[in-house]
Amino acid sequence: MFGIGLPEFILIMVVALIVVGPDKLPGLARTLGKQVLELKKAANSLKDSLQDELVDEKKQIQEISDSFSDLSDDLKAADPPKDEQGDEEDEKDEKGEKGEKGEKDGDEKDDGGPSVS
Repeated sequence: MFGIGLPEFILIMVVALIVVGPDKLPGLARTLGKQVLELKKAANSLKDSLQDELVDEKKQIQEISDSFSDLSDDLKAADPPKDEQGDEEDEKDEKGEKGEKGEKDGDEKDDGGPSVS
């Protein structure tokens, strides 16, 4: 129980019998037993309420985790990965550079009008 063996328990009972006396010892033992029982009930009640609170907190944490997971999935579905985005931007840059190079090489644009030389 409290790390007390049978020899220690017998010694405690003998000392209690000598100190309290044989008349009051049964009443004291009864009172002590009731107090220990009340203490156990209070401890179990506290333990149960803490476990209930812990279960509620775990549920809330799981709900938040699920929400973040859903949000992450939505973001992945909405935006292509950066590698794909980078490829698209590279293609746009290459097309834009070719158009600019053509204008720079030809310096003059043929607008279909008469050319003045």
